Amino acid sequence: MKKVFNFNKWATNKIAVFHMMRQPGQLLGNLDLLNIPYDIFEVEKLGKIDNFKDLEEKYCGIIISGGLIEPYHVPPAMPEAALNCKLPKLGICLGHEILGEHLGSELIPCNQGRIKDSGETLADLKDDIIFEGIDISQKQMVKMEHYLMLKETPPGAKLIASTNLTPIAGFHHTKKEIWGLQFHPEKDWMHETIFNNFYKHCYDKIK
Repeated sequence: MKKVFNFNKWATNKIAVFHMMRQPGQLLGNLDLLNIPYDIFEVEKLGKIDNFKDLEEKYCGIIISGGLIEPYHVPPAMPEAALNCKLPKLGICLGHEILGEHLGSELIPCNQGRIKDSGETLADLKDDIIFEGIDISQKQMVKMEHYLMLKETPPGAKLIASTNLTPIAGFHHTKKEIWGLQFHPEKDWMHETIFNNFYKHCYDKIK
């Protein structure tokens, strides 16, 4: 299978995937399909890892995946060294909530108690490099499953996606190169575009 990019820096071209689910799921399958190299850091083992200070030397970006937690429980803590490192970061669902809270937003219960494995229509999609190649005028359905949501756009970030039930469905902190998506692109029509765009942005920084 043809590689998406011609890699020159094999030591630093990988994405660090912080996997909050017990099973790899569709996210890793998408990365495999797109030939995006990655290493997995499983959430159950985060407390045993002490090399987060080396992230900036070994990786080009970070993805924090979605994951299942009990209703209204506090999301699992991420190591501060991982959250504060200068690598670009993409948070999906639970990862979106973790990064949003890290940036100073507040988590509140969903409008309907729980949004479970449902499709929501993107009421508004803004022009952003993570959506490059997507017709943002399309009002497409996206997959949602969450108990909590961000109360407001994180300080310093811009709103890039919203739905009627989840007003803060996507944000981008341009200065810190942090994206959060409350929906699941790995289950949706836009997955190849979003993961390719994020990886290309990360990889272009190290070329």
